[in-house]
Amino acid sequence: MYEFLSGRLASRRPDRAVVEAGGMGWRVLIPLSTYERLPAKEGAPVKLFLHHFLREDREALYGFATEEEREYFELLNQVTGVGPALALSVLSSLPFEAFRAAVLNGDAAAITRVKGVGRKLAARLLLELADPLRKLGPVAAAAGPARGPALDAALALAALGFDRREAEEQAAAAARDIGASAEAGEVVREVLRRARR
Repeated sequence: MYEFLSGRLASRRPDRAVVEAGGMGWRVLIPLSTYERLPAKEGAPVKLFLHHFLREDREALYGFATEEEREYFELLNQVTGVGPALALSVLSSLPFEAFRAAVLNGDAAAITRVKGVGRKLAARLLLELADPLRKLGPVAAAAGPARGPALDAALALAALGFDRREAEEQAAAAARDIGASAEAGEVVREVLRRARR
C-alpha cells in the first residue's frame, strides 16, 4: 500500500523514527541497521521504504533504509511463527548475508542467538527459506558476524546522547569486563554506572 515516506527527521531512537511529512508526524518502527543510517541531526531530510502492517487489532508502519532491507523483512514475515517484531529483531541482529550463510549452511545455532528465536523456529527458518535463499547464488565469503551486545549497547547509548565513538569504546570496555554472558542492557547499565562516578 505504501512504498516510501520522504520528509524531515523529527526524532529517532534505535527502534523507531518519527518523520515529519505533509504536516503530520509518522511513527515508523525500524531495525538497528536503519537507525545507523539515519541522519544524526533532527530536521535533516530522510527517506524510508515502508511496509504497512495491518491486522484487525493493530496497524503499524515499518521503515527501512534500503529496498533490500525491506525485502529481507518481508521474506522473514512469510515464515510461520515470525511476526513483524521478531523479523525486526532478526534484521537488527544478523545482516542479510550472515543470515543467508547461516540458513544455507544449516547453522541453527547462529540463528538462535537472535533474541526470541528458539530451536524450533530456527529449524523452521532453515527449512522454509533454504530454497529461496539458495536461488540468490553463492554466499559472499565475508558474510558479517552477528551484531553483538556491545554494538547494541553503543547504539542505545548514542540514542541517549553519548558521542557515537565514545559510546562504542565504553560499551566495548564494559562488555569485556562483564564477560561472555554480557547482554546489551547490562552493558548500558554498566556504562551509565561508570559515568556517574
